[in-house]
Amino acid sequence: MGKTESALAETRRPQLGLDRRHLTLLAGTLFFALSFTAKAQDQATLVGSVTDASGAAIPGAKVTVTRPDVSFTRDLVTNSAGEYTAARIPIGDYVITAEATGFQKLVRSGITLQVGQTLRVDLQMTVGQVNQEVTVRGSAVKVETENATVSDVVSGGQIQDLTLVGRNYQMLTILTPGAAPEDSWDPTKLGHNSQAGISFNGTRDYYNNFEIEGAQNNDTSSGGPSPDTFPALDSIAEFRISTSNYGADVGMRAGANIQVITKSGTKEFHGDAYEFVRNDHMDANDWFVNRQIDPPGGHAPKRPLKWNLYGYTLGGPFYIPGHYNTDKSKTFFFWSQSWAKYREGSTIFNTNTPTLRMRQGDFSECDSASPNFNAIAASGCVVPVNPATGAAFPGDVVPIDPNAQAIMNSLVPLPNNGIDGYLKAPSTPTDWRQEQIRVDQNVSDKTTVFVRFTQDTWTQNLLPALWTGSTYDTIASPWGVPAKNAVLHLTHTFKPNLMNEFILAYGNDVHFIRTKAGPGSPSGSILKPSNWSVAPIFPINKNVTVLPGVSVGGGTPFSFSEDASVDYNYNSTLPTASLKDNVVYTRGTHTLKYGVFYLNYEDHSVLNYTDAQGSFTFGAGNPRTTGNALADMYQGIIDSYTEGTPYDYTTGTALGGVGEEHASWRQFEPYFQDDWKVNRKLTLNLGARYTWNVMY
Repeated sequence: MGKTESALAETRRPQLGLDRRHLTLLAGTLFFALSFTAKAQDQATLVGSVTDASGAAIPGAKVTVTRPDVSFTRDLVTNSAGEYTAARIPIGDYVITAEATGFQKLVRSGITLQVGQTLRVDLQMTVGQVNQEVTVRGSAVKVETENATVSDVVSGGQIQDLTLVGRNYQMLTILTPGAAPEDSWDPTKLGHNSQAGISFNGTRDYYNNFEIEGAQNNDTSSGGPSPDTFPALDSIAEFRISTSNYGADVGMRAGANIQVITKSGTKEFHGDAYEFVRNDHMDANDWFVNRQIDPPGGHAPKRPLKWNLYGYTLGGPFYIPGHYNTDKSKTFFFWSQSWAKYREGSTIFNTNTPTLRMRQGDFSECDSASPNFNAIAASGCVVPVNPATGAAFPGDVVPIDPNAQAIMNSLVPLPNNGIDGYLKAPSTPTDWRQEQIRVDQNVSDKTTVFVRFTQDTWTQNLLPALWTGSTYDTIASPWGVPAKNAVLHLTHTFKPNLMNEFILAYGNDVHFIRTKAGPGSPSGSILKPSNWSVAPIFPINKNVTVLPGVSVGGGTPFSFSEDASVDYNYNSTLPTASLKDNVVYTRGTHTLKYGVFYLNYEDHSVLNYTDAQGSFTFGAGNPRTTGNALADMYQGIIDSYTEGTPYDYTTGTALGGVGEEHASWRQFEPYFQDDWKVNRKLTLNLGARYTWNVMY
């Protein structure tokens, strides 16, 4: 298995560019939309008209919108048409008060606003003294009369009461009409691999847009099925899934828009603690695992299954008695911390492997004339022939090259299920942890602000090795994704009919993937031993420490493939920054909205597809073959060998190892929308949005 044989069989992968500056892709996309719809944003809007008993409009009436549990107040004045608009206000339970000269004071309570909702609450006042009061209790009609957006809200009550395997809120998205799970649907756990591959109304899942309080929460490189972070159920107030007929103030993607709102603190302290458990002691064993022949101790191994999901939340006012926020109306916080630990044998390895004799180069079990003959081991097995003499090796024993011995000791497991069977259901641990903090501040009666920071840490030990299709559990791929998502949300009311909303957000979806020996590796190492003598095709790859991959099959009672793939050091970081600014101005029967959205996305990644460590194929197809692929490996008779390297085509230089790539994406979207209430029965939502994309 030396350099000469490798060179004869070498095949080079396509040359790879290291620096994107040498290959620039510039894409400009212009998009213009005329929309007769309204909005689906991370907050909500109250609209209505104030009239007397005859239905005549009452201009100049004072309307006060209050959410008592957080001391939120928005003061408004009806316009000449008697209309009022409270735009971009937090979700929750509200009280509306209307006052006008010559009329009794009207108090309307029991009004609940949901995320992304535009709710009409009309107020009819009664002639009388202003010191007289009429109180109306009861929920408002929840039919959307102000826009044509097709959407559905999953409330906090549903989130808490519905049983969800894995406690992943994405499972509730399929309750929406038009939702169809795809083959990649797997929201049964928490963390990066628990992706919601859902098509809404026939669109691709890549077009779905996940946001948390207006902040982008998308792994942009992977698209819609893969959010950056996964808010814990007990930290979510509610979320809305809008599937079609968006307004011009909604952009980014053309599929469903999933808007998540987290819980905020209130005047009262509140919190909880919880744990959810699944355990293999409460489950039957896998039927195929129970088929093991002569298992150690007389009992087949139990397929591991242990889920522990636990955490706590705490929210309330932040105050210093006698010094700050003594009336508990200014500053509020909500803290959430959650863990999920999964220990399970998600993959069952039920295959064949070389017998103990074969591992020593002894193929006498395949020879019917040998006293060691075994019908099971001989099934499909060709007795090796020495290509130099054309005769069988003495005693059917093939000498083993030290390089081949290193591969066997590291990458090929010992039989444990009969003479050549291998049956195993190893535990593949997955851990997820999340911290989330939200702080709300009522700066004044005109200005509110909140900040939220979410941090996920997800790690998983994958078997077999990631992206390889390997046969055994001798190579494991630890995969970690520490993701972050943060938002600053500021709302200011300049006057009763003019307000501004500003959102600044940041997210990062970091990935690191390593390679190590798996539980099935006999030596417990996949590194090249000190006596490794195979020289690489590209000399610069000599510093690669991982053993090359190997594929064996042909003239054997088994076939296998094992490859480390990513050579210990795959990394990527995907920072995404976004900015939104929305202005809402009410004039007469028109509610005018205009603003901008800007996205800056960066991708810094390792080129993980170069296979710098190389890969051998032994298929008994070489003209010098022994007729047995495993014996060919022992003799260094190679069918093919593949090795790659990043390549700088501007200098013609092989760079060695794994390379790096960098991509940038900018997106800019201004919009304008007019919600025009033509009369009591007709509202038109007219808007246009311009999208400009550039990638390089």
